[in-house]
Amino acid sequence: MIAAKSWSDERRDPSAGKGGVPISHILGFRVAVGSHPLEMNQIPRAPRARQRRSLVFQVTVLYNHPEDPAKFDAHYDEVHAPLATTIPGLQRYTVSRPGPGPDGAKPPYYLVAVLEFESEAAYGAGMSGPEGKAAVADLANFATAGAAVMAGSAVSVV
Repeated sequence: MIAAKSWSDERRDPSAGKGGVPISHILGFRVAVGSHPLEMNQIPRAPRARQRRSLVFQVTVLYNHPEDPAKFDAHYDEVHAPLATTIPGLQRYTVSRPGPGPDGAKPPYYLVAVLEFESEAAYGAGMSGPEGKAAVADLANFATAGAAVMAGSAVSVV
């Protein structure tokens, strides 16, 4: 069997596929020229980094589409989000405004907020304090179309 070839050797090799791309780069393994088709040298893969898992308590708020999106956005961005950032124990807070689906359909929710705390106890402590109570009370000022709240342990996979 012929030893593995370099990229430059493969470019000149007649086994190169369409557009001069070597077959080995399409198939994911090298084929030694003149070898039996079943005798293949696997391209070594880099070992995957160890996945670091961390457990947090996560609260996801799914806001329904408001009647007045501009008014909702102004209040959320200028009042509610800054208010929520003051909740003790809050470690991470992300907001997304989903766009239309691949078929152009309206997304099921207008805004998705995800708040992360170290634990359920930290969440409970933060929400029972004045900052947490103020954030919950503020919902009536802009989330008139309603919102669904889901809470529970979450693990970070990557």
